[in-house]
Amino acid sequence: MLMEISESVAQAWTRRVLRCQLVHPNWCPAEVDAWNPPAMVTTLFESAKTRFPEMMSRHSDLKAFIAQSELDVVGLRMEQGAVVEWVAVETNFRVTGDVYGKETAQRVAQKMVRAVLCCLSFFGPLPMRLAFLSPKATPTAQERVNQALDEVRQFLAAYPELEVTPEAHCSEDYREKVLKPVWKSVSEKTDAADPFGRLMQIVESCGGSPFPELKPLPTPPPPKPAAPPKVAPRP
Repeated sequence: MLMEISESVAQAWTRRVLRCQLVHPNWCPAEVDAWNPPAMVTTLFESAKTRFPEMMSRHSDLKAFIAQSELDVVGLRMEQGAVVEWVAVETNFRVTGDVYGKETAQRVAQKMVRAVLCCLSFFGPLPMRLAFLSPKATPTAQERVNQALDEVRQFLAAYPELEVTPEAHCSEDYREKVLKPVWKSVSEKTDAADPFGRLMQIVESCGGSPFPELKPLPTPPPPKPAAPPKVAPRP
């Protein structure tokens, strides 16, 4: 399974900061051909085609639209043995900061709408947190992301019973609300199974950290010297 570093950060954020007990990267729906969409999903899909005609012009079939889905990170948060919230995260990183270029608003909105339809289809109508993350976005790209966020919020406002909370964190907002709390969490408790945590260990061991004010990663103690071999006394 191929995972980009930005997806690894999103996975760590979902698990460490949003406190999801189950986190799945690069999630894809299975057995879509045998799937019968709930009535609410069909209604939302038809409404999305009306609300976003440009974006949805190539997607006339609901099953095909869902089958093409791949969510960067899906997580669930539980309390007292019950699922209380689903989390879906989409992430993008380009060093130029243009996100998706001129198509940014359309593609971010499409990713968010697709994520809502997927989670509602397979996980049920539970409260859902929907996030788009980008470590770097130019002012123009940021405006386009905000435009997509506003459009999705307006679209979902007609369905308050779904309890979907869309959000986006880019550039400085990403640094402060995503990267910094993840870095702080890993600094306090390392996890060898976390790819981004391992990368942090490499960065800090080389003397670098984007957050010098945070406690550095603990340095493991040096290995104890081996005890000299015991020699049996001569008779």
